[in-house]
Amino acid sequence: MNIATFFLFTFIFYLYGGDTKAIEKALSTTSGFFGCIATLVATYIASQLFNDWRQQHDKQLENQFSLRVMDNFENFKSTYFMNFNPNVSLSEEHIKSNLDDMMNSCEILNNKLRTIEDTYTNYCLLIKKPPTDADLEIIHKMRKSLLDLKKQSNPSSQQKIIQHRVKHDLEEFIIKFGSVINRELLKNLKSL
Repeated sequence: MNIATFFLFTFIFYLYGGDTKAIEKALSTTSGFFGCIATLVATYIASQLFNDWRQQHDKQLENQFSLRVMDNFENFKSTYFMNFNPNVSLSEEHIKSNLDDMMNSCEILNNKLRTIEDTYTNYCLLIKKPPTDADLEIIHKMRKSLLDLKKQSNPSSQQKIIQHRVKHDLEEFIIKFGSVINRELLKNLKSL
């Protein structure tokens, strides 16, 4: 098809020229014309391939960040369930006998919250959608409870904060941030 078209254009250009050099000019003009078209088509194909690659790469990055946030959240939950089992009542005796371990666990949870906040914020920046104030407030409220606990030096005050505030805030954080993960991250992963 291309060869026939090439000869057709050459013949048409030759008919318009009329002299002996016309065939040479016709061939030159036709090859220049097809060279220009070939260059434009190659450029278009290259741009399409580049855009497809970039979109796939961006989606893979989004998925990696989503999985990182979810892994950090699952890690946080496992630490929480090991130390603050919601099925076990945190009596004063239980807290008193395990206060040092619970304080250490709260410090570990605070560090894990910082990691969750960082990875979630980075994920939101990557998808060019800033984290909502409500999403960040969930994290900040939990970190404030843990930091208030850390500020206390009196064991009885620590016990009260753990028993009445930290345990409640931990459970609330797990429920609310779990819904953020379902709403934002899992939806994004499903859209592969």
